[in-house]
Amino acid sequence: MKVLLVHPPPFKDASWVRQGRCIVYATPRVRVEFPIFMAYAASILRENGHSVAVVDATAEELTSADLQQRIRVFSPNMLIVESVPHTFEGDKQIAELAKQIDNEIYTVYYGWQPTARPIDVLKNNNIDFAIRGEPEKTLEEFLNSLEQGKKLEGVKGLSFKEKGAIKHNAPRPSLKNIDELPVPARDLFPLEKYQAIPLGRITTVIAARGCPYPCIYCSTHLMDGSILRARQPKLVAEEIEGIVHNFKIRTIFFYADNFTLWNDKKILEFCKELSDRKIHIRWLTNSRIDTLPSDDILRSMAKAGCFLIQFGVESGCLKMIEAMKKARTKSECERYVEKIKPNIERTKKAGIFTKVNMLVGFQGENEATIRESVKLIKESKPDVPIHFYHPVPNPGSVWGKMAEQRGIIPPDGNGLHYDDHKMSLAICSALNNCEPSRLIELQEFANDAVKLSAIKKLELGLKLGIHFVRKRDWDILINATKTALRENVHIINLADTY
Repeated sequence: MKVLLVHPPPFKDASWVRQGRCIVYATPRVRVEFPIFMAYAASILRENGHSVAVVDATAEELTSADLQQRIRVFSPNMLIVESVPHTFEGDKQIAELAKQIDNEIYTVYYGWQPTARPIDVLKNNNIDFAIRGEPEKTLEEFLNSLEQGKKLEGVKGLSFKEKGAIKHNAPRPSLKNIDELPVPARDLFPLEKYQAIPLGRITTVIAARGCPYPCIYCSTHLMDGSILRARQPKLVAEEIEGIVHNFKIRTIFFYADNFTLWNDKKILEFCKELSDRKIHIRWLTNSRIDTLPSDDILRSMAKAGCFLIQFGVESGCLKMIEAMKKARTKSECERYVEKIKPNIERTKKAGIFTKVNMLVGFQGENEATIRESVKLIKESKPDVPIHFYHPVPNPGSVWGKMAEQRGIIPPDGNGLHYDDHKMSLAICSALNNCEPSRLIELQEFANDAVKLSAIKKLELGLKLGIHFVRKRDWDILINATKTALRENVHIINLADTY
């Protein structure tokens, strides 16, 4: 079967990378993240003998007309689209483009939106099938069943239409051993387009899937499950070795809700694998603040090329950490807050830069709680500029369900624009019994209070420069200078690209 996987073009004049349960803002030629889940889907379908092609309309900056021409030229039997709630209103137009060419093209949507809102997806006359949950094995079985003329009712994780009715097959359990998946089909993608200036070309690697924590604003369990499934360090190192040798890419972003849950032994084994193979890369990842490994392991990570850890700290106030359920018990929440300052300091001491993200607006938020967060951030002094955001009531999250129960968003989510800041403000203000303008004031106060001055940004730029000079990463300094000149961006502001 001829299969075309499409990563949709910009939506509402904004470029977005759909990434599992995440959506990442993209700035072509400055920062575009590699769509790793689409690469896995392409790989498993190709391994099963299908003729597979990929069009990343975001990375290639294609218009809808450009994309339709690419569909026409490839002439697929099936078109597969990854979609998230924030962009579904635009994503659904891709199916229409395909049906305009040939109404017999199967249109299949997978990702966060079809998993959380399969009925909303299949109500669209141009969309034939929805894949719920982890897509790879469902896509594999689904396409093979179609080709072999088997009934679709047995394909777990599939939703489809039959005689005007929408049917949902049983859910598919998460794949226990994600090392069973083939290496992502990076060769099908325009790899030169995935950039994170000044780091240069970048790709994404998955070390683990799943997160056991109960944060009410997160919907990771929809796509990745609530049980951590870690890959073998040797196989991750082999994949990276292939990336370096075959594609000459040396900057790696680890997609993970919590990289450090890999545990000390596996992290150390991974770092040793990189050293034994003489693989010189630089990499960045995400982590919870309370799951950091030992100081020795942090130093091993830095030596192996880790230069930045992004922490979803969210708040420095115990009351708010409890409200958003960053942990299950009060004592665990207390431990979480206690770890923020020392663990940021430990990470920096190991030679790894730190960045934190913060949230404002959960139930009970007020000026006092915001001041606690600001105070802790100022004392902790993370390296990269911090931003406070209002939590989005994403479908599949407890926060989203709370918004539905209050009538702020309809249960079916039909026609919603999840990137609309007003929706986040609506749920936050309703739960705090205040005007949205008050929450905007608190957000602006917090962002202004922790904003880096021009001098601090210059210091950060110099520290980054010295770090990469010591690592002999001359290409990063060249990239930073070229981009600053080409894009008319002051070089010290490039520190906040990621």
